[in-house]
Amino acid sequence: MRIDRNMLILSNDDVRAVLPMAEALSALEQAYRDFANGLAHGTTTRLDTRVTLSDTGRFFSFMSMEGTTPDGDLMALRFNANHEIFVTVNGKSKKAHLPSAPGARYLGLVLLVAMRDTRPLALLHDGYLSALRIGATSALAAHCLSRPDAGDVGLIGCGDQARAQLLGLAEQYPDLSEVVTGRVAGRSAETQITFFMNNAGLGFQFAACGARAYALARERGLGHEVPTDWFLQPMTAWMPRDTDTFLDHE
Repeated sequence: MRIDRNMLILSNDDVRAVLPMAEALSALEQAYRDFANGLAHGTTTRLDTRVTLSDTGRFFSFMSMEGTTPDGDLMALRFNANHEIFVTVNGKSKKAHLPSAPGARYLGLVLLVAMRDTRPLALLHDGYLSALRIGATSALAAHCLSRPDAGDVGLIGCGDQARAQLLGLAEQYPDLSEVVTGRVAGRSAETQITFFMNNAGLGFQFAACGARAYALARERGLGHEVPTDWFLQPMTAWMPRDTDTFLDHE
């Protein structure tokens, strides 16, 4: 992998421009093979920390996961922070995420670090990557686990993850033209509630997709560069400048 002196900052638009579903499928298929063979490492569950914000009814939530794949030669750390609030919908308690960052936005990033020299390579928005890796994973599962004569697909919900899963299935099954036709209406009443369960994913998914996005963005000259030196520090930063003299006195 090419290693550059400057760290690359990639927005969701940059990642979307270089990482179509076909690229994500290719990257993740190899990553899952590596994981099955014990070659991909990282968290298999995410770490969530939630803190109550006094007198606001809100919670501060911080989530992280990390992972690596052998071919990428890098470690990925995915993290995000947001505010959560519990609201009542049809008599049921529901957790909602609030865009509390400036400009009514969210914080969600993927940090890529080179394992050979611990250099920070890139910082990517996680929004597009997160939905893409889920859609690609579902498509790979359908391809590997579905019956040969299977011909119907059911999608529950119509959010980012459902759209990404549709893209993945369409990439794996080019003849699947009847998946979404508008013949079946969506929810027509507030009492119709969609059930969703997510196992939170795997850290190496972001390593696989992030590495591919980083390499392709470098090739196309996308993103913004910042000096890598901004993020590095000497190991003896807490010691006096004259380290040898300090150690002699020890």
